[in-house]
Amino acid sequence: MIQNQGDFTKEIMQSYQMRWELRGCGLEHVDAIDSYGEKHILYMYVMACLQDNYLMTINYEKGQIITFAEKKNAESEEVYDIFPPMMFCKAASEKSRKYICHADSYWRRGVTVDHPFIVWLLENAIQINRHFERQFQQIVECLRTGDAKQIVQEYNIIREQLSSLSNYHGLDVRSLPQISIDDFWSEKNEEECPF
Repeated sequence: MIQNQGDFTKEIMQSYQMRWELRGCGLEHVDAIDSYGEKHILYMYVMACLQDNYLMTINYEKGQIITFAEKKNAESEEVYDIFPPMMFCKAASEKSRKYICHADSYWRRGVTVDHPFIVWLLENAIQINRHFERQFQQIVECLRTGDAKQIVQEYNIIREQLSSLSNYHGLDVRSLPQISIDDFWSEKNEEECPF
């Protein structure tokens, strides 16, 4: 399947490697991929393959560009298997590390694995999924489809729920970082519209 879909895979990778373009104060999606259109299943499959076979780095300062480096060893991040293909990416810089993802789900390209919240989530994902499956699925769905405001609101509710329930399963909720709108990137972080 990978060989037969090689061109589609290259097309996806190239679109993620391109900078966002600002035109007249409105962000135009460069080579947008319709992940909910007719190619949805294939797109999700390719994303899973990219996650398994490439080290991906996201650079927000350069317009949310993702670079791909083929994994030399069969490095496996088994914890990623309990998530849908979400394109977990390392931050390209300290500045990029401060963002979880794009504030607008439509423009989201990846989730930054070295942001403190995502570090905590990945370290505790198996335990949360085992003991608090509903809350885990809510977090995942918000990261996939929610905008920044929705993610922050949902996260705060889930954080409170986990705080009251975690004593039963030994989950260290005290180490769970607070998040705010400032933890999300948008084109406004880099360039202000002159109009």
